[in-house]
Amino acid sequence: MKPLTLLVIAALLLAAAPAQATVDALIDVNVPYLQLQTDDVCFARTPMWAQVGIPVASAIEGSLKPWMVYRQSFTPSGSGHVNLNVLADGPAIGFTFVSDSWSGSTYQVSVVLNVTALSTANGTTVAGRTKTIRAAKLALLAVIRDVDDLTLGPWRVTVKFVGLPSQTSLPGTKLYATTSSPYSAASALLSAYAKELVNVSGSCPE
Repeated sequence: MKPLTLLVIAALLLAAAPAQATVDALIDVNVPYLQLQTDDVCFARTPMWAQVGIPVASAIEGSLKPWMVYRQSFTPSGSGHVNLNVLADGPAIGFTFVSDSWSGSTYQVSVVLNVTALSTANGTTVAGRTKTIRAAKLALLAVIRDVDDLTLGPWRVTVKFVGLPSQTSLPGTKLYATTSSPYSAASALLSAYAKELVNVSGSCPE
């Protein structure tokens, strides 16, 4: 069962006062983290408190922010809240929500993800560029999961990347700054990115 959907949030917005453009709501967002024993990349759904105007925009913003959890340690000095979101481990990935609309029963979303700061920090070596492209792919997968969770029917998502480094000599499926058509649930590229990065050794809980 999906978390809070667009239709449910739309009902909350309609129930709000006419002058109120947003409504406070808890919505689930998707964040990638490293499984503690295996370092598999897994995705967790975690709630965020959103002042919802455009639910998908709120969710995507939340997916790119730190996910703070309490880390318990046998030594008091080792206990405390830590960030587990691998997308927030370093310079922030910029996010711009461009538009959303309906084409019949299909929900269409367009966003821009800017990895310029991350690319600069990681550098131009093969290892640095691989790290940047890996983060960009995971950000794309988080966006897709957020849209899918919040949409009852089919969806099409356009994601434009700004600041991608050269992918010459890098392993894995190429990540395109723009694609010839929006991503959909049947996208071969999305399947390839997920297969090479997420739950590779099968240790994730979902």
